[in-house]
Amino acid sequence: MDRKVFYNGTILTMQAEGHTVEAVYTIGDRIAAIGNRDDVFRQITDDTERVDLEGKTLIPGFIESHAHVTDWAECEFLQFTCYHIKNIAELQDMIRENAKTKKAGEWVIGYGYNDSMVAEMRHLERADIDAACADHPVFVMHGSGHLAYVNSKALEICNIHADTPIPAGGQGEIHLGADGLPSGLLIGQAYNLALSVIPKYTVEEYKGAFRKGIAAANAKGVCSIGDGSIGYMGNQWQLLRAFHELEKEGDLNLRFYLVIMDYGYIPFMEGGLVTGFGSESLQLGSIKLLLDGSIQGRTASVKEPYLGTDEKGLLHHTPEDLQARVERYHRGGCQIAIHTNGDNAIEEAINAIEKAQAAYPRPDARHMLIHCQMASEEQLDRMAKLGIIANFFVGHVHVWGDLHRDRFIGERALRMDPVASAKKRNMPFCLHTDLPVTPLDPILSMYAATARRTKSGKILGEDQRVSVYDALRAWTVNAAHSMFGETVKGSIREGYLADLVILSQNPLETAPDDLLDVQVVQTVVGGKTVYRA
Repeated sequence: MDRKVFYNGTILTMQAEGHTVEAVYTIGDRIAAIGNRDDVFRQITDDTERVDLEGKTLIPGFIESHAHVTDWAECEFLQFTCYHIKNIAELQDMIRENAKTKKAGEWVIGYGYNDSMVAEMRHLERADIDAACADHPVFVMHGSGHLAYVNSKALEICNIHADTPIPAGGQGEIHLGADGLPSGLLIGQAYNLALSVIPKYTVEEYKGAFRKGIAAANAKGVCSIGDGSIGYMGNQWQLLRAFHELEKEGDLNLRFYLVIMDYGYIPFMEGGLVTGFGSESLQLGSIKLLLDGSIQGRTASVKEPYLGTDEKGLLHHTPEDLQARVERYHRGGCQIAIHTNGDNAIEEAINAIEKAQAAYPRPDARHMLIHCQMASEEQLDRMAKLGIIANFFVGHVHVWGDLHRDRFIGERALRMDPVASAKKRNMPFCLHTDLPVTPLDPILSMYAATARRTKSGKILGEDQRVSVYDALRAWTVNAAHSMFGETVKGSIREGYLADLVILSQNPLETAPDDLLDVQVVQTVVGGKTVYRA
């Protein structure tokens, strides 16, 4: 059985602020002992691997409370990504090159186009994509994940016309061009008209992509993840089988808390399987409801219009439908995770949970509002009273903050992701990256929460800064709590899982503006070293 002892550095247990120990001893996948060096070393055996920290810092493994690592792996390793293009011509070149690798009739699929980050500052049109590829159907997802673009061939194959109805259970729009025909822009649930036609990958293809995605997460110190929308593309059974096979083969080096779309979760619930079912590596998590869209796509549901428009975004569920779903899942014993970016969506989600709790009280349901970017003080008061977890997408402050302030929501951006307000209410808030919308990088997320600097270097909402300790707690202790896992992970304690990360320096002794200097040196999951710089 693998044994390790970590010593000669700073060991932050996260049991309490300032709590440290001199050594940690692991046996197999558990922490066997912690304490002063002499006491711990008296327990180790001759075959124990001695890990000299050499002054570096050991912390509990990072827990990503909401990301889409499986979707990202699919995009990154089975499709193409275009996050960093500067103009539409660059995207067209990528489409042409990808099309060369395809057989006749195969789909060309990409992810990451952002209309607000290219020189043209506009959405794609079908003619843009047709000019690059007319023979293959092409589907390009917007970087927000709430819009998509297709070419004429895809419109033809998917039978999408000006009067095609949006799939049941969602809101969206088939955008029409000046000619009265679909322009190629599919907003909200309208892009499911294409996703439902695109062939699914095989289990083996998924496994190959997931191995690479898991390794990338480990390289950032991530040991557990709430994978945020399993089955969004109607592929939950292929994904679950791929996960199961990776676990059997010993290649699941990342603990998955599976957040499954409600239409994919219902078969589990009807079979009596709800939140918590599974193993320590592969567990049934929350049931996911998608209530609104994104700020940068102007599809997040807001109370006041977006700058320069009369648009207020969209809700994918009516209040009545949302209430019925929340009550059903709450009554069934599930944890519910509701995607809410805009303040209007947040209001509707709180209303639904409040009514469900009044009708069927559950004292520790731990329902979550995912992203929760525009929560007001009054909404946070209600969330705290109801025990709703605020899971903030604080990376938006850095990655999108300038654009949100200047193009989308103006001064409302100053209190976007109000982490300090949640801290004042003693709410166990979480932070997440929403990969692939922003990079899977806990340190960058902590930087955004503590420095609140945009890409231009401006401070956005100085009064919403929190301490580095609070940000680290959000990525460890609080994230474990959000997954009902606080008795096995999130802090360094005897009997807990041996999920540990070595950092190049102590983040608690690092100024917020210097946090990006902190590097992951080694990642250990279940006592096994899965990454070494």
